[in-house]
Amino acid sequence: MKRTPGFAPKRSATCGSLLLFACAIGTTAKAATELEFQLTDGHEPRSLHIIVSKGHLRLQSSAQPGFELHFSAPTQMAYVINHPRRQYAHLDPTQLEKSGVAVSGLVGALQNQLSGLDDSRRNRVNDFLKGLGLGKLDTPTKNTEPLRLMMTTKRRRVAGIPCHEGEVLAGNERQSLLCLEEPGALGLPNSDRQTLVALIHFLMTLTESASSLMTALGITLPRIVLGKDSTLPIALTDSQQHLQLTLTRVSISQQIVKVPLPNGYRAVPLPLIAH
Repeated sequence: MKRTPGFAPKRSATCGSLLLFACAIGTTAKAATELEFQLTDGHEPRSLHIIVSKGHLRLQSSAQPGFELHFSAPTQMAYVINHPRRQYAHLDPTQLEKSGVAVSGLVGALQNQLSGLDDSRRNRVNDFLKGLGLGKLDTPTKNTEPLRLMMTTKRRRVAGIPCHEGEVLAGNERQSLLCLEEPGALGLPNSDRQTLVALIHFLMTLTESASSLMTALGITLPRIVLGKDSTLPIALTDSQQHLQLTLTRVSISQQIVKVPLPNGYRAVPLPLIAH
C-alpha cells in the first residue's frame, strides 16, 4: 500500500478512549509510523492520532488537546499526561488490579444503595461521584468470561487495506466485531508492529485485571483480541458500548518524537488526572 507523507489529527473522545490505543515516543527516532482512526461513540465522529517508533507509542487527542497517552513496549509502562496541569498518572495493571479489589466492594455497596433511589436522586448521586473521579456505578457488570476469537467468512477493505472479520466472544455473547488486516497488509516495520502488538496485550491485561476500577472511573475499553500470527485489528465495532473505531490513514513521518515525561511534571492518582 502506498503511504502518504502525513496527515492532520482530528478530535478524539474521552479518557477511556485515550485507553483503547497509544503512540510512539523515541528519543532519537528518524522515522515513525503514523496511524489515524475515526472514532464514533454516539457523538460526532472524532479521530485518534497514533505515532509509533522504536518501541514507544503516543496517542494524541485534539478533543482534549492537552492530554496524551504514552506507552513503552520495552518497559511495559504507560502514562496519561495532562500538559496544562503538568501532571501524569501511571497506568500499572498490577496496582490497578489491587485498587480494583477495593473499588469493586465500594461499587457493589453503592449499586445496592442506588438501586433503591428514584431516577432523579440516582442521577444526582452519579453526578456527585463523577466529580470525585468515579463514573456511573449503576451500569450492569459486563460479561467477564475469557475472550475467544471466531473468524467469519466476510472480508472487506478498510482504508484500502484488505481485512478479515472476526467476532470476539465471551462465552456465547458477542463483545465486539473486528476486522483484522490480512497478514502483512499494513506494511509496517517489524519493530512498529511489535510495539502495537505489545500495546494491545497491555490493554487486554488492563481491561481484564482492572475492569472494576476502569468501570468505576468511567473509562471504557473495548474487549479485543489479536488475530492469528498477531494480525492487527484495523476496524472495531463494540455494540455494547456503542463504540466504533476505523482506520482512516497510515503513513510515515520523519519527525523526532520526544521523551514522554517532561521535567517538572507531578505524579497524581489516575482518578484526578482529568479533573
